[in-house]
Amino acid sequence: MGLPPCRALLYLTAAATAQNLIHYAGPGSSGTVQESGRARVNIAVSPHRVRPTFRKPFYQKPKTDPASLKKACKQSIKEAWRPKHQKVGYTYHKNACSKDARASQRRTWQPARCPRVTAATAKKCLAKKNITRIVLIGDSLTMQLWGSLLCREETKWGFGAKVDAQISHKNVNYDARSQRGFSVADAVVGDGLTWTYLRVRGMQRAGALTRALEVAFEKGMLDQRALYVVNAGLWHLLCTTNINECLETYENDVEKFLRVLTARADGPVVWRYTTAVHPSLFPRRMSPVDQRKFRSFTDENVRRLNKVADAVIRRDFKDKVTVRRDAYNFTVNLEDEAYLRGDARHPASGALKSLVSLLFVEDACDY
Repeated sequence: MGLPPCRALLYLTAAATAQNLIHYAGPGSSGTVQESGRARVNIAVSPHRVRPTFRKPFYQKPKTDPASLKKACKQSIKEAWRPKHQKVGYTYHKNACSKDARASQRRTWQPARCPRVTAATAKKCLAKKNITRIVLIGDSLTMQLWGSLLCREETKWGFGAKVDAQISHKNVNYDARSQRGFSVADAVVGDGLTWTYLRVRGMQRAGALTRALEVAFEKGMLDQRALYVVNAGLWHLLCTTNINECLETYENDVEKFLRVLTARADGPVVWRYTTAVHPSLFPRRMSPVDQRKFRSFTDENVRRLNKVADAVIRRDFKDKVTVRRDAYNFTVNLEDEAYLRGDARHPASGALKSLVSLLFVEDACDY
């Protein structure tokens, strides 16, 4: 009875010797091969398992030149962002700072291959362009971004006595008999970066922002060279008529707004896409008035708004305005728990800090 094939092979390999014939061409006759002798070679086989040898994989060091780093960051922004956790988070909303109790509201996100850009870093980036000021113009979401860098304690109004004392407010009323107008608030962050927000009182549509801009420029409130980060959108979805008519009005208002801004502003202008809405977060019980008011607040209509603004900029302001789409892309995939409770539009501190970091990376440092 023969051995199993595997045992027979091991036995023959360990016991046998290989006989290697060495040949050479014989002198005197071409093509004749003669045997020179036998060489006995002993083959030793270990009884233990022999590990196969692998070639070490080729490793290419990542490129560290500025162009390659920016290219990697841009690609990273389009991919999934890695979550981080902050121990304490304060959300600025309705002119007050509230402390976020849930960890999901405090969670921040960071593109994997983008640097962490703080206000101080953004100041250094802008200094290369002779800019020391960032002006934010928009609705309550833009105001949240502005206030998110200033909230350091829970308050019932404002940011607390210490921070409020450092903010310069300039209020303008269009006429003495009404409260219609706007205000410009200047704060200092990041060791010398002026952090400005232009706020319109009342409906914050693009037409109202245009009027405020014209008056602000006439009064010299925006003479300083600055980076302008602007948006107008969600208020135009408070549409009680046909949505197509509202979008047509929106197109005309955005065109007028950007025409005034690009003609008077000293510095680059960035248009940020309108952020996404999550209708499922609206309270279950809404009055008929509110249901009618917010009936156009759908993600489809937000995409239509962004498409209209994008078309206006491509047509009339291609070389004057930079379009940033990543704020919408970030919020459309944002988890429901990252928003304020019962609010389909306003995120909490974690998402706000992520959006501010994105603003510094893309708009201040040109990644």
